[in-house]
Amino acid sequence: MVVREVILQALIALINHINEHAKDTLPLLQCDFLAPFHAAYTIDEVHRQSIEARLRNFCADQVDELHFVGWRFAGSKDEG
Repeated sequence: MVVREVILQALIALINHINEHAKDTLPLLQCDFLAPFHAAYTIDEVHRQSIEARLRNFCADQVDELHFVGWRFAGSKDEG
């Protein structure tokens, strides 16, 4: 199992835990609790992983310390 699969499984377990035990809290508090887990990768890692996945036309930028934005142009095709 690769590291990102382990991280994904842990994040899913955490979300399930929050949904079970903090379902009555404000959505903002739930979001604040999860925010540190979302930017588990650096922008360089995102670029490298997109290349490894052959998503050659995928673009990503880091918009702040916790958030990335990703996009691709309509009609673009990745190499198979």
